[in-house]
Amino acid sequence: MYDLDLTEINLVGENPDTGEETLTDIKPSKDPKITGASIVDILYDLTSSDQQRLEQLDGDQTLVLAIGQQETNITLSANNTIRFDNLNYLNQLGSDDYLTIAIYTNEDSANLLYEYAFGRNGLHVYYKIPHDVLELLGDENFPQTDSKKLPDISGLDESDLAPRLVRTLGGMRLNYRYQPPVKNDILSVGFKTEWVNVEHVDWKFDSPGYYCTEAGVMHNACKFRDANATYRQTEAIGILVHLGNVPDWSVWWEPALPQPTNEPETVSTDTDWTLPGNKTKTFLAQYKAELEDIEPSVQKFVVQRRMVSPKLDADDNPMAGSDVLMLEQLLWQLGLSPQQDNPGSQGARIASNRSGSGAINTTDCRGELADNQNTYYKGRHSESSCATGKVSLEQMIRRFQGRSIGGNGILHRDGEDGYAGKDFYKWLSDDWVDYATAYSRNTGNKVILSTDPRMEDWLDGVIDIWNDGLGTMVVPTYDLDKHNEILASAGIPDSPKTQKDLVRAWKSQESPIHWGTNNATSNGGPYQATPYRMMEGGADNYGSLSFSQVMYQYNYSEKSKCPAFSENPINLYDPEQNVKAFAIFTGMTGGNGCATGPFKRGLVDGDFTEALGANTNLLNLYGYRHGTGAVTPVLAQEGTYEVFAKSIGLYNGKGELSSTPWAEMLMTESIPTTKEVEAAKGNSGHKCFSCKYTIQVRNQRFGLPFRQYIWVGEREQAQVPDPDYTGTGTAPKVPNPNAGDPSWCFAFGEGEWIGGTSFNSAFTAARGDPFAVPLVPAVGRINCTSGE
Repeated sequence: MYDLDLTEINLVGENPDTGEETLTDIKPSKDPKITGASIVDILYDLTSSDQQRLEQLDGDQTLVLAIGQQETNITLSANNTIRFDNLNYLNQLGSDDYLTIAIYTNEDSANLLYEYAFGRNGLHVYYKIPHDVLELLGDENFPQTDSKKLPDISGLDESDLAPRLVRTLGGMRLNYRYQPPVKNDILSVGFKTEWVNVEHVDWKFDSPGYYCTEAGVMHNACKFRDANATYRQTEAIGILVHLGNVPDWSVWWEPALPQPTNEPETVSTDTDWTLPGNKTKTFLAQYKAELEDIEPSVQKFVVQRRMVSPKLDADDNPMAGSDVLMLEQLLWQLGLSPQQDNPGSQGARIASNRSGSGAINTTDCRGELADNQNTYYKGRHSESSCATGKVSLEQMIRRFQGRSIGGNGILHRDGEDGYAGKDFYKWLSDDWVDYATAYSRNTGNKVILSTDPRMEDWLDGVIDIWNDGLGTMVVPTYDLDKHNEILASAGIPDSPKTQKDLVRAWKSQESPIHWGTNNATSNGGPYQATPYRMMEGGADNYGSLSFSQVMYQYNYSEKSKCPAFSENPINLYDPEQNVKAFAIFTGMTGGNGCATGPFKRGLVDGDFTEALGANTNLLNLYGYRHGTGAVTPVLAQEGTYEVFAKSIGLYNGKGELSSTPWAEMLMTESIPTTKEVEAAKGNSGHKCFSCKYTIQVRNQRFGLPFRQYIWVGEREQAQVPDPDYTGTGTAPKVPNPNAGDPSWCFAFGEGEWIGGTSFNSAFTAARGDPFAVPLVPAVGRINCTSGE
C-alpha cells in the first residue's frame, strides 16, 4: 500500500528586488500554468505514511516514475530509503516532458498509481516545420499582448476580454487546439486524469480558409469555409497520449482566397504590402466548445501576420516573436545559412555552437551574443559592418531574396532588402509547398544520402531523359550509342561500364547528400546536422541544392527561370526530382539568360570541337595514348574524348572550356590547391577547378583511363653536318632530310595534371641541362611514335 499524498508543486522564481529564490505553490490552483522556462519543485512523501506496510510484501519494492515519455525506477526499502535509477536522464528532458508525471507498479503503465497532468484549459496553437510540432502560446518569450496594443478589429469592442494574440508567418497552416478542463479534482485525488466531455467545438475565422485534419500543404483532408462561416467538430480527431490522454479537439487552419478561387492565400494578394514597413494583417477568430453539465467555453483570439524586418521598435529593440522564430526555422530547413561569408552547409545556425556542443557562442554583427532564434538580428546591410562568421536573420532573408529575384544572394539586387513582406512570402510559399510535399513523401527518412536504396530507380529517370529527351526543350543527348562511342574513344570499347555507372559516379562528385546532414566537419562530424534540412552547396550564394547542385534560380527564380524548367517544373526539394534536374540541365535548350545545356552543346550541336593544327600553342602536340604503348597521332580537330571531357567540365561552369582545346587547358591552366569553396570562387586566373572536376568525374570516379598527351620536346635541325665529309676540320652543313621531325617527345596529360605536375615542369625535366654543373640528366624522354 502506498500513501500518495502530493504535498506541494512549487514554481521556483526570484524576487526582483532581493534576488532571493521564491516558491509559489500551484497545487491549490484550479488552472495551474507553467512555461517552457519554469523550474518546478515537486515535494512528494513516499517514506512516511499513516498506513502500515503489509508484511508479506515487505522488503524492497520498485515503482516506475514516468515523466513525459521518459521512465526511471524508484526502489523503496524497508528502512525508508529511496533509490532513483539513472537520474541523469532528467538532464535530457524538455519542458514538454513535464506536462505529465505518473507512477505505476510492475513495470506496467496499466497499473497506474498516480498521474498528474499540467494543462492549460482553452486555446493551444501549434505549427509544424519538419519534423517537430511546436507550440506557439504558453511560451514566456511570446507574452499575451495587451488589448490596448491590438489593432482595431471589426466586431471587437472594448467590453470584450483581451483576445490572445497568435503571430503567424504569411499563410502558414497552424494547428488550433481546444483543451477541455479536468473533470475531477486531480490535484487532491491524484488518480487517472479524466476530462470534461465535449459535445462539439465550433471554429470561426473572419477570413476564408481551409480547415484541415493534418499539417502540410495538401488539401485532400481539408474543407473550405467562407469568412465567418462556422466549422463544427463533433468528435475529437484523436487522443494526445503525451499530454495525459487528453482528447484532441483541434483543427489545422490556413487562410485562403474567397470562392470560387479557393486558393491558399499569401500576402502577395494584399496591395498594402508593396513597400517596406511594419505592415500587419489580422484575423479575428473564436471557438465555442459545448461542454457536459457546465457553461460553454468561448474564447476570441487574434491571428496576426506582419512584415518581418530589421526595423526597430520604439524602444530600439529588434523585432521578435513566434513569426520570427518560424521564419528562421523554415529558412534553415530549406538550407540557408545566417553566417557571414559561410553560405549553405558551411554556415553555423543562430543560437548555436559551431563545435556542436557547449554554450551558445554565435554573435551578431555588433559582436553581441545571438542566442535566440525568435529575434531578428540585423546583417551587414543594416549595420555599419559585419565581420566574417557573424550571424543574422537578415543574411538569411537577403540570400533567399537574391536567388528568388534571379541570382546570387549577395549582389544587392533591387528587391533584396531584408524585409519579409509581399513578394518574399509568395516566393517562400511556393518553396514551402515543394518542401512540405517532399517531406510528406519521405517522412521517416531524416537523412537521405546517395546510398539510399531508391537511388537506382532515381538514376533510371536520368537515363530516360538522356535517351528520349523531355518535352520540347530537352533533347536526347547521351543514349547507348553515344555511351559506347565514349568508351571506345577512351580505349576501352569492351568495357562493361553502363550509362548508369556514369550518372552514379557524377552524382557522387556533386553531392552525396540530399538532406539531414552536411559535408562540413566539426570535431569529426557535420555542423548542426538537422533532420530533413536541405543540403545546400557552401561554395557560393546561388543556392545549389542536393544531389544535382543545379542552381536555385534556374528552376524557381521569377526573372531567371530557364525555359526548360518552366516547361518541366521540378521540385528540387524532392530527392527523385532533384536527380532528374541534373538530366534536364545537361540537355536543355537555352533562353532567358540560361545557357544551353553542356551535353546538348557538346554531344549534339558539336560546339566544343576545336581546331588543333592551326593553334600556335599546340604546334608541338604530337599525339595521345591511354596507358602505355604506341602513340596515336592527333587529328586536325578534337575528337569525341575531348568533347566529352569539356561537356562534363562545363557542368561546373568554366566557360573558357567551350572555346579552348582540352589539351591547351591542361597546358596553360594549373590545378587548384585550395579547398573547393575557394577554388570555385576563383575558377579563373589560370586556376581551373572545372578541369579538375571533369577529371575527377570521368577518370577518378567513373574509371576512364587518363588520356596522356605526347608532346614534341625537340625537333630535327634544318641543317646538319655533312655525313659524307672526309676532309679535315669541321664538316660543312647540309640540308637535313628529316628537318622538322621530332627528335624526342615527353608525356603530359590528365594524369600528370591532376597529380600536380605542370606542363613546364614536365618539359624541363625531359630536356635536362647538359651544360649545368653538375649535369642535369634528361628524365622522361620517349619515342614519339612507339612511346618507348
